[in-house]
Amino acid sequence: MSGEIKLIARKAGDAGFIARGKSGHWSLMDAGKDIGAMSPFEMLFSSLAGCSGYDVMLVLRKKRVEFDDLWISIEADRAEEHPRVATRIHLHFTVVGDNVPPETVERAIALSQEKYCSVSAMISKAAPIETSFEIIDRDEARRRNPMDFFS
Repeated sequence: MSGEIKLIARKAGDAGFIARGKSGHWSLMDAGKDIGAMSPFEMLFSSLAGCSGYDVMLVLRKKRVEFDDLWISIEADRAEEHPRVATRIHLHFTVVGDNVPPETVERAIALSQEKYCSVSAMISKAAPIETSFEIIDRDEARRRNPMDFFS
């Protein structure tokens, strides 16, 4: 196998791993909160958010849609028994900007999910992925803190 994607993960602490990809970049994973990093499952969904978000961003730019920010929040349900796979995944896109056309955002999300995002294509074979979006203006974005998602 030639391995277009290559990485190595090595134990770090009691319940963590440090991984390095062919790109030379590092990431930390922590199942036990030992080293203060995301769990492997959170890393998986971070990849989904990043992949789909990147696609949506590129489509909006290609369509010359001006926007200030893009937030992607994910909520997922997991099976009760091991292996605790995802059983339902919901991606919510928040586009920050004035005069952002909703139909363009909807189309960008659909293109990401149906055509471009390889992470979404893989994960959707295991669990259904639902999407939603909202468009908020700059004033509303200033009132919100995306990190309040965890409250």
